[in-house]
Order: sequence, then structure tokens, then C-alpha cells
Amino acid sequence: MTDAGYISAKEIQARAMSRIIGGQDIIAVGPEGSGKTTTYVLGVLMKLKYSTDEAPKVLVLVPDQERVLAVIEQFKMLSGNRNLRIMGLYG
Repeated sequence: MTDAGYISAKEIQARAMSRIIGGQDIIAVGPEGSGKTTTYVLGVLMKLKYSTDEAPKVLVLVPDQERVLAVIEQFKMLSGNRNLRIMGLYG
């Protein structure tokens, strides 16, 4: 995480991460830059079961192309050396 520039958790991250890891659903509302995307991307990566089959494991829905590209970038940055195939669809 420090390689990605993160030193400490933001408020929304500190409050939501344990619930995400515990399998609870959350609704988080906050301003841009508050850490929402990083929080759910890390939660997904921590719970993801890796296998060699071709089936999709995660579906993330966002409202526009800009957010699609931002989410893809977060997954790439935070996934480290994991062999993930990430696809973004928008139209």
C-alpha cells in the first residue's frame, strides 16, 4: 500500500473495510477523493478467490466512462503482481 502512495486510511476506509471483509453490504456516500473506490477495490481483492477457470469473478457497475477508467486503474494499481484480467465496458 505504501508503494501506491497510501500512508494511512481515510475515515470512510477505516469505517467500511472491516464490514466489506466480513461480507456485509455497505452504502458509502462521500465527496470525490474520500477513498470510496480504493476501499471497495481493496475489499474485492482481499476476498477474491483466484482460480484458472474463465468465469468472471467480479462485476463492478459505475455510471460513466470516466469512472470505468478510474476503477480499472485502481484495480491495476492495487492488485500488485496478481494475474488479473480486467475489462471495462462502456457505451
